[in-house]
Amino acid sequence: MIGSIHAEINAADNAEEIEAAVDRALPHIGKNGSIPTSDYINILKSADTAKSNAPRQKRISKYEQILKVEIGESSGTIGGVGIKLDPAERARRADALDTYYRLVTDPQDPLEPREAYLQTIDQFRFTQGQDKYGFLGPSDFVRNTVGDKPLRDYTIEDISAARQAVMGTSSLTHLQKSIEYETLDTLQRTIEQRTPPPVVDPVDAGAGERGFFQSLSDLFSGNNDAAGDIRNPQ
Repeated sequence: MIGSIHAEINAADNAEEIEAAVDRALPHIGKNGSIPTSDYINILKSADTAKSNAPRQKRISKYEQILKVEIGESSGTIGGVGIKLDPAERARRADALDTYYRLVTDPQDPLEPREAYLQTIDQFRFTQGQDKYGFLGPSDFVRNTVGDKPLRDYTIEDISAARQAVMGTSSLTHLQKSIEYETLDTLQRTIEQRTPPPVVDPVDAGAGERGFFQSLSDLFSGNNDAAGDIRNPQ
């Protein structure tokens, strides 16, 4: 039993498979079990070592480090050491790391680390140099749908069209769609906040005022019955 668990751990290709092997030992630990506590501790140590050496985990770590360098987080902390970032940029970098982790650890359809890195850095670069957005831009799938334009030019109609395209495509995983919806929701709120209030037609706005002066004009020019009554009382 113990030997087979160690073999599963060593043959595992990712952290999830390693955890599954460790979990298999849990029901057999204890005084009356077939796995003594000391052996279980050794299993946990082997699992920790395997996680750092598993091929997929190595790729995840590799592209995580590349991503951190690209977004300016090579120090391992958001914003680096001694670097003051505005809140929006700090949030954008954090969103990039969070998106990458979610894509590579998705329980249903995890992306290959390189693919997750390329998607994340593309969305990060898209918002580089634009207005201060505290989140990643939409994916190239959405950008191809609404056309080549900066985020500040997106409209509510663009958001609606993008949602429909995301909903109808089979080229995105369920998680990727969820991330797109989150981005579109955030972008819509940003658009709604920056949209100025409706402009009131000056004709409508001044209708009451002009109506008053027009009445005076009519009164003294004889253009209504009231004027006639005043000038020619019965």
